[in-house]
Amino acid sequence: MFSNSKARKGSNRAAKERKLQGFLNLCAILAEDQDFLILLTECTDPAPLNTHVFMRALEVTDHGLKLSKTNAFTKVKTLLGSYSCNKLPAPIQVLHQSFRVHTSNTKKSRLRAEFRKNRTAKRIGFHPTASLLINSIKPIYLSKLSTPHPTPKAYVYERILGPKPKAPKVTDTSCGKCDTFLPLTESKLQCTIPSTDSAIIRDQNTKQIIAVVIRDFAKDYYDYIKPWAVELINDSINRRTLSQRNGPGKLARVGVTDGPRNARVFGWSRSIKQKFRKDRCSDHDIHERNISALFGLFYSLLRAQAPPEIIQDLEKAMTTAGLPRLDFDRRMQFPLPFMSNNPMTFYGYPLSPPEGYIARNFAKQIHVDKHWINCPWGVYWNLKRETPTGDNTMRCGANFFISDYGLRIANSENVCVIWNIALWHGTSWYYDGLEHVGIAFVLSPSTENAWKDYKARVERGEIEDGFTVIQEEIDEH
Repeated sequence: MFSNSKARKGSNRAAKERKLQGFLNLCAILAEDQDFLILLTECTDPAPLNTHVFMRALEVTDHGLKLSKTNAFTKVKTLLGSYSCNKLPAPIQVLHQSFRVHTSNTKKSRLRAEFRKNRTAKRIGFHPTASLLINSIKPIYLSKLSTPHPTPKAYVYERILGPKPKAPKVTDTSCGKCDTFLPLTESKLQCTIPSTDSAIIRDQNTKQIIAVVIRDFAKDYYDYIKPWAVELINDSINRRTLSQRNGPGKLARVGVTDGPRNARVFGWSRSIKQKFRKDRCSDHDIHERNISALFGLFYSLLRAQAPPEIIQDLEKAMTTAGLPRLDFDRRMQFPLPFMSNNPMTFYGYPLSPPEGYIARNFAKQIHVDKHWINCPWGVYWNLKRETPTGDNTMRCGANFFISDYGLRIANSENVCVIWNIALWHGTSWYYDGLEHVGIAFVLSPSTENAWKDYKARVERGEIEDGFTVIQEEIDEH
C-alpha cells in the first residue's frame, strides 16, 4: 500500500514537472516570437494577443493550461507573473519583463481612456458634476388654479390677431382627434419660463415638483449632437407607423411597444413598416442601435442633471418591475456615433425607460395622461427649433403648457423638460414655418399591463423570454 502511494506521488510529481517544462517551452517560443513581442508593445487590446498565444500554444503538447482564444494570453501572463524573474531562464526573463511593460502600458492606456471619457462626459453634461447647476436653481412655487388655463381638451393658439388655425385633417378614425381651438388669455397665466431660463417649479402647498426646465441640456457637444440626432429622428419617423395620425406633425414610438390597440402584446419596435423590418432592411440593426444610443445619451444627461427624486422614481419603477431598458443589444452601454473620428462607448450606465417617442413638428391639445404607478414623469428633449427666417422665439408657438398651474414654458433648442403627465398639459400651435424636432419618454399603464402579461406568459411557458436584462456591473454615475 505504501509503495503504491509513493508511486502515485512520484507520478504526480513527474506530471507536474512535465507540465512546468511544457509551460516554460511555450514561454520560450513566445520569447523568440518577434511578431508577438512587437504586438505586445503596440497593442493593449487583449483579443489579438489571446488569439496569437492560443495558436502558438498548439505547438506545445503539455503546457498544463486550459487555453482558449479568449483567455490564452491572459492565463500565460498571469502564471508567468507568479514567478520571480531572476529565477527564470534568460530568454524567458525577457518575456517576463515584456509582460510587465505591457501591464504598465495597458494601465496608462486605460487611464487615458478614462480621462478622455470623463472629460467628454463633463463637456456633454452627463458627468456627476453636472448636477451642481440644477441644485443651485431657486424653486418657483405656484398654486393650483381652480379653473385650468389654457382650457383643457382644446388646442391653444397664442397669436390672437390673425385667422384662427384650421383643425388637422382626420386620416385615421381609430385614432384620437381634436378640432377645438381656444385662444390663450395671457392674464390667466401665473408664470412664463423664458427661453433663456432653467427652472424647478413646485406646488405652493405640497412642495411637490410640477415641472423642471433644463436649458443647455447637452453642453459643449450640442453642435455635433444636433445634426446627427435630427437626421436620425427624421429617418426613423419615415420608417415607422405613426402614433399620432390626426394631429399636426408626426409622432412615432420607438424601443418596446405594447402592440396594436386591439391586441396588446409586449415586444420590440412593432411600429416599424414592413419594408424596414429586420428581414428586409440591411441597416435595421445599425439604425436601432443608433436610436438606443440617442436615448442612452438622453437618459444619462437626465440622470446627471435632474433632481434626484425624479430619477429615484424612474429607477424604482423600472427595477421593481424588472422592466427592460431602451437597449437594442441589452448590453447596458451606449456609443456616441456622432464622434465618428474618435469613437467612444460608455459602459455600465442605466439606460432609458423603454417607451420612447420621436417627434417632428408635433403639437398636442391640452390633455392628461395616465402613468405607471408612483412614477408620473414624462421627459422630453427638444433638439431642433428653427424657422426659415431664423426666428425661433416664443412668438413662433410650439410652447409647452401645464394648465393646472397656468404655466407656460417657452420652448427652445437643447432644452429638457420634465413634468407630471397626470396634470393638464399640451403643446401650443406653431407658426412661420417653425420646424421642431425632439424625443421623449414616459411609462404608461398600457406598457405596465403588457409587461405584466408578458412575464406571466413566460412563467406559464407559453413564450420564450426575449427581454431578460443582461446584468452587468453598473457604475454609480
